[in-house]
Amino acid sequence: MHGSPHYRSEHLFSGLAKLVDRLSVPDDEAAIYADNLSTLTTRITHSHKADHYRGYSLTQLARKNTFLEVSFLLLQGELPYQEELADFQSILTERADLPKPVTDIIHQTPLHVDSSEFLRSVCALLPLFDSQSKSSAEDSVLWQAHKLLMQIPLILIERQQLVEGWEPAEFDPDMHWAVNLAQLLTRRTPTPLGERAFEVLLLSRAELGYDASAHAARLVASRGGNLYSAIATAMNSIPIDDFQSERAHAFDVLSTGNRYDTEKWARNLTPGQARQLGFGSEFEKESIRLQLFNTFCHYLAEENNLTAMEKSARRAEKLIFEQTGLSPHSEWAALRILYYLGFDIELNQPLLLLSRIPGWTAHVLEQLQQGPLVPARLEYE
Repeated sequence: MHGSPHYRSEHLFSGLAKLVDRLSVPDDEAAIYADNLSTLTTRITHSHKADHYRGYSLTQLARKNTFLEVSFLLLQGELPYQEELADFQSILTERADLPKPVTDIIHQTPLHVDSSEFLRSVCALLPLFDSQSKSSAEDSVLWQAHKLLMQIPLILIERQQLVEGWEPAEFDPDMHWAVNLAQLLTRRTPTPLGERAFEVLLLSRAELGYDASAHAARLVASRGGNLYSAIATAMNSIPIDDFQSERAHAFDVLSTGNRYDTEKWARNLTPGQARQLGFGSEFEKESIRLQLFNTFCHYLAEENNLTAMEKSARRAEKLIFEQTGLSPHSEWAALRILYYLGFDIELNQPLLLLSRIPGWTAHVLEQLQQGPLVPARLEYE
């Protein structure tokens, strides 16, 4: 009977089956669809090498530009004129304060907490104190970026002062931005060479291509998250650098400049330990960053009477490659730059996170123009 429950259920399931058939996409068409969704275009940098920022080569930028100029380039699309740069620095100076609750958290957090973990955790709290954090308009995103470019350094500085037991010192609005940051994190005034090396270290890591962290920032922002959340998520996508004791031991050995001690140490390294120091399987000999950093290491070592240490480090690179098959990456040279400049090498990763704010923001701004980021296709097995 047409009115029976049995007939109605069969009719219903038959209709649903036909509907599903009409909605289903053939596997080959679905694959093409997914590929199209996962392909992004960018005007920021090459997706992997990241050796050009918005058309400017990293070599060109490292020759004469500053981190703030490169930040402006990534955020605005062009290098600033002097007047624009002065205005940019003035805007940042106006943001040079921390909400009292954030300052309280800095002082109440145990000193043994990793600086990178601390930085990304506090970053996630900052939108609570910014009335513009709910807006995704370009002007509001840039406002948030400007605040982050000042507040993250201030958080790191105040935290480091507590760790070292230093007397409080504040950011000087009349001082060059990078010099100010270096001086407050080391309590040493960098030489002209040191200042240039620090600028290049920061600007060279301002944008590192479309990696997992850039994807994370784009995804969060494209789904309605504010810039603070996007940056905090990007920071969280980078594993915590938990190799401080291994690196400290390495620099203790290298600083002696003793050839025998260096060889003994290098030949006893395991591949895992070498990776912790900044070595990897991908050959980075031609990397612009590695070349730039090695050049500064050479001259900084000369300036600080640490040539024997630098020679030991370069000798160790060859021995480690012979022992493990791993080549030095730019992070290995970055650690030496920081050491020669008087930084605690534990600040390497926090400084990396700080320096990437302009690049991550550029990715967020670009993604907001392109619309929601669709996840890659996931196959069920």
